[in-house]
Amino acid sequence: MKVKEIGKWLLTILIGISALDAKSPVFIDILDVNGKKTEKIQLGLPFFIDVEVVSDEHTSNPKLETDSAIVTKLQGSRSSVYSVNGTRRVTKNYRYAAQANQEGVFSVGPAMVVVGGNEEQSEIKNITVQINANGRDSVDHQTEAYVEISTDSSTAYRGQELVFYLRLYMQGDDVHIEGIQEPTFAQCTAGPLEGPVSGEETINGIVYKYLEWKSKFYAHEAGTLVIPAIAANVTVQSDRSRGVGHSLDFLGMVGSILGTRLEHKQLFSNTLKLEILDLPAYSKKVDALGVFSSFTAKSNLDTAQEGEGVVFTLELVGQGNFSMIQHPALNLPEGLQYYDSNTAINQLGAGICKKDFEYIIQGVKPGTYTIPSQECTYFDKNKGIYKTLTTKATQLVIIAAKNEASIKDNSSIVQDTASNASVSVLNEIGSIEENSWQDSASKSLSFKNFLLLLGIILLAVFGFFIKRLFDAYLESSAPYRFYTMAFSDARKKLTHIEKYNEPQKLYGLWIELFALRLKLPTNVITQDRIQLALKNLHFEQSLLDEWNKFFTAIIAISYSNDAPVLHKDLYQQTAEWLDRLEGKL
Repeated sequence: MKVKEIGKWLLTILIGISALDAKSPVFIDILDVNGKKTEKIQLGLPFFIDVEVVSDEHTSNPKLETDSAIVTKLQGSRSSVYSVNGTRRVTKNYRYAAQANQEGVFSVGPAMVVVGGNEEQSEIKNITVQINANGRDSVDHQTEAYVEISTDSSTAYRGQELVFYLRLYMQGDDVHIEGIQEPTFAQCTAGPLEGPVSGEETINGIVYKYLEWKSKFYAHEAGTLVIPAIAANVTVQSDRSRGVGHSLDFLGMVGSILGTRLEHKQLFSNTLKLEILDLPAYSKKVDALGVFSSFTAKSNLDTAQEGEGVVFTLELVGQGNFSMIQHPALNLPEGLQYYDSNTAINQLGAGICKKDFEYIIQGVKPGTYTIPSQECTYFDKNKGIYKTLTTKATQLVIIAAKNEASIKDNSSIVQDTASNASVSVLNEIGSIEENSWQDSASKSLSFKNFLLLLGIILLAVFGFFIKRLFDAYLESSAPYRFYTMAFSDARKKLTHIEKYNEPQKLYGLWIELFALRLKLPTNVITQDRIQLALKNLHFEQSLLDEWNKFFTAIIAISYSNDAPVLHKDLYQQTAEWLDRLEGKL
């Protein structure tokens, strides 16, 4: 009886185990990059999620659920078949590459799989995502190499320029870099990594050589900004005798016999956590953020024709978020109009830059205009207050366009000619009448004198109309004549410019040439418009790059206040480009 009861208990246990096994054919594990099971991972570092399905029935691919902070991607799968004591066991493994984008405790799972027509699911596991703030804590003599990231400030204002540093530290010359991951800046504008530069630093009593890269970035949103850890792949060259005791290394021969080996390693940096502050409320439009010393205005012309483009430039000098500063809006009197043109940033010294904001101003009617002082409002990040810089007011004289002036001049000439002819005729009549009355009071105008008077009148009228027709012809044919003579006129100007060494006039030479050949106003000819014209001529990219480099140099000289120096290379390149474009443009 007891034997039967024991058998029932054993059968119940076996059924229970079988039921449990049948109830849970899907398992889930969390692994670090080295393949070890873990419950904690570092923010930004990759890790793996393994889903295992144990069943000899047909199964679907898993559907893995995780918190939104965990990003996953199926990396691959494999199947294994085992036979133990005649029992067949089929195991399918699915590996997911994963990464966490915020710190905290998050759930991984369940993984749902259809097994033999029934949906099965795994258990849910929790994982702790944490920030490794300082990678130096674990540095010791055994650390051959490690990666560290940092910024020039842990607290900044929204839009403030921050500098990101990435360093790869190496104990000796046996470490060689194979590749390094680009940093991730969420909700930021960031420039490319620059470098590397090399140096040395002593950390925890150990002298390390390092390679450093840096990048500038600007945060768009206030709050906590996390820069995830980044990875670097290195190769470490080491002696195969490492680990062999000195007592066994007779005469130091073991190392030379075994030689060296190369070990590939993947290193991971620390994680950065920054506090981004919002700017205080302010009633006026804020143009910039930083510390600035001057804001000035200048123009290339004091007098211009109606409709002619005047290059007006605002110059801002200091330290700040120059790459994010847009053209400040101009304050102009009625009768003047403008549009934004180019910008340029120049390095003046250690951390000091100058940004030029170029505008094109046009006068829509003649007159003398005062361009009022322009304003740049910025937030001083050092003092935490708003400040405003202003320029000095300037004057601009707009005169009537040349074409209208020439017509008026021609009309006055014709009127003077007609007036002189009329006076001459009247004098002749007066002379005739005076002589006639002296000779005889009853003597009338002779037929000969009448024909003479009539001929003078007809000749004056005919000359007037011929003059008008000739002026109209000149006016209508001027664009064509300027179009056909554009290159020869440009070469004449180049000769004059080179003779008197006036390189700043090269910019105007090219603007006028392209305006004439493209049959467009000079005020719409920009560097981008010229680039488009050259592309339409099917110039190769190498020539386009050469042109951009050449024309950028001309623009820089055109707007420079420095005393002109001899620019034989630019004069020669101008002549070469004239030859290259003639017949094509």
